[in-house]
Amino acid sequence: MPPGDLRGLALGLGLFRWGRGTHVIPIPAPSLSIGTQTLAGFAHESATDGQQWPAVVSALVRETWPILSADFDHGVQLLPVVTRAHALGPQALDVVARTPSVRIRFRWRYQGLESLLALAFGYMPAALPQALGGGAYRHLYELSADLASEPWPAADGQEASTRLVRRGTFAVWRQVSVWELKSGMVQSLSLTSDGLTVSGEVLLVGESLSRSSAVNTALTLQALPPYGWPLVSVRHGRLRLGPRSASAPLTAANEVCYRTLEVRLENTLAATQGPRTGLAPEEYTRTAPPTLTLAFELPRYESDVWLKTWDDGAPLMGELAFSGPEVGGSPQAYHLTWSLPALRLTDVRPSPVALGLPSVQHVLQAEVPEALAAGMPVTTNGGPCAVEVVCGLGQNPLLT
Repeated sequence: MPPGDLRGLALGLGLFRWGRGTHVIPIPAPSLSIGTQTLAGFAHESATDGQQWPAVVSALVRETWPILSADFDHGVQLLPVVTRAHALGPQALDVVARTPSVRIRFRWRYQGLESLLALAFGYMPAALPQALGGGAYRHLYELSADLASEPWPAADGQEASTRLVRRGTFAVWRQVSVWELKSGMVQSLSLTSDGLTVSGEVLLVGESLSRSSAVNTALTLQALPPYGWPLVSVRHGRLRLGPRSASAPLTAANEVCYRTLEVRLENTLAATQGPRTGLAPEEYTRTAPPTLTLAFELPRYESDVWLKTWDDGAPLMGELAFSGPEVGGSPQAYHLTWSLPALRLTDVRPSPVALGLPSVQHVLQAEVPEALAAGMPVTTNGGPCAVEVVCGLGQNPLLT
């Protein structure tokens, strides 16, 4: 074997001759990030640690979250340094801020997303969830005026040390390292039914992004139990849409046979950097009220009813409900229901005139109801949306 090949073999085996001795040089084993081996999880940060931003320590992920993808953004903001002494171009780049985020896509399931819903909407009364018997529990999530940490409402009777904390830790083992977004808050959340699957997308904006977590290590994520909660299916879904009423609830006569659908929440969060946090952001807060939209497509343009409703500006209400299998040994079925007590059509658009069957796209904006809508859950804040979940989790995710 030629000498050069021998030297290459020695380096490949971690061997190197120095003088008369042979020394072993440790060479790390190669790692390759493979999507099919990715392990991810999300956990609510402590409700008793809400006096500080960010969280003192990351939350420990305790359950696998079967994501479809996670797209990280380090959020590094650079400012070019330009002076008259360097007229040909910038002299340097200053780092002025770091606002990391991650956009996550996932299949929607009936259980395991409670913390995400609680952080996205901001409130569930401390008295919930309600036990329905046989291991089934009813959760009700509703919108808060803000998502920054604050004391619980006095009516909930919580200790002063317990606060409403709407942030969590998202961690992903990518085989090379664990990527962890600490103190992530929900900028947006959507549920999409594309005719084949029901999926979700969430954008988390956080305080810091690391690749060397001391809490959620590779061994921690590898030891997580498997995830087996039932999937929300397209065939489980039902959309009802009708005139807004305080006395006449929606019925089967109000069902809409949609082909595709999306409901989206935008929380309009923003943060600034300050002397206390350096380049990292202060706690995110709303700069405007949240917006919630419902969009759906009818497979055929065969009526002008919704066009006339749009022309008239008539007030509507709606309900998107999914019903799955039974919860364990309970006679109760899994449920996921989005209640929209006040809606207004903002666009009704048939597809362009062309060969083939024309469809119709509809967009509705959720409003704050003036009165309780018939058949819809009573909420504490009376906001434009409430999400009801029936599952096997017997804890309030905002109190963990």
